[in-house]
Amino acid sequence: MTEPQQRISATITADPGPSRLPEPQALIFGRILWHRRYLVALGALLPALLVGVVLHLLPTAYSTTFVYERPLSESEYNVLLHRFYGLENLGKIVAHLRDRGVDDQAARLEQAGTRKALERLIRFEPFPAYPTPLRTSDPEILEGINSIKAQLLYVELTGAERDAMPAIADVITANIEDALPIYDLRDDLRESSRTLRQRIAEIEENVNHSEQMHRYSLKVLASTDRLREEIDRHLPADYTMPQFLDFLEKQLTACEDEELAEHLRSWLRKTQNVMLASKPAVESPAVYTVSKHVLERSVLAFIVALMITTFMAVTLEEGKGRRDPSRSPSAAPGSGG
Repeated sequence: MTEPQQRISATITADPGPSRLPEPQALIFGRILWHRRYLVALGALLPALLVGVVLHLLPTAYSTTFVYERPLSESEYNVLLHRFYGLENLGKIVAHLRDRGVDDQAARLEQAGTRKALERLIRFEPFPAYPTPLRTSDPEILEGINSIKAQLLYVELTGAERDAMPAIADVITANIEDALPIYDLRDDLRESSRTLRQRIAEIEENVNHSEQMHRYSLKVLASTDRLREEIDRHLPADYTMPQFLDFLEKQLTACEDEELAEHLRSWLRKTQNVMLASKPAVESPAVYTVSKHVLERSVLAFIVALMITTFMAVTLEEGKGRRDPSRSPSAAPGSGG
């Protein structure tokens, strides 16, 4: 038998000895982590500490929330937001803030280039929230959805200086209260127009109706419709209660009919009362420090960094194992020659 054949035969007939079970993956993984413990520990802790330090050094913000007991349909709420976040209205707010000496907040509003950035400073939230729009063409269902109204309106204000929060609140709430009551007034005018039309129809059906009452009702209806149309025409724009009050006073000044003038005076008093009643539930709410969530965000940074560094450790060990099989993570200790 030749020498190579003798070696092959010896290999086949030799006792292979006891077979070794595969090493558990958890043990292999633990060995990798222990071998790369400094990389994993430092790689996870340093980003978490960095996030915590940066958050701690960031300027402290303060917030306060006003609550208005105001029924608002979704369409009215959207019009209110469109008007409030409009450039013309924001320009007024910035000017009033500067007049009150709150230049920092005015600058933040000017620098907020997006609606999302503005909402970090001034945020509206209706309660209860409006339902999710349904894909339906059923008029009854659509009418029911459109008739749903939020009963409360939350307005959250955020600023960088606690001492400046009262001045910021005065400017913002005054701006909101100049516009918010106009929806109630418009609804009242619409209801008044419907009532007058019904009354006129009843008068005309009566054969012995009073011609004087008929003429008076028609004049009052025409005047009420003028007031309503004034609001409907300007409401989508930056239209406020003081502007409507000015229009009403001009109508009263130009009116030469005493009966009609009394009707206009009644709406003038009603408008003034609505403006006085449109105040938040609490006019001076508490000012709170906005949480920076240092602990939560640091823990999140630690978890993410730990996952990344663990993956790096496994990748490095596998790469080393491919270059040197005796140092593979799956190789048992002492198995390398």
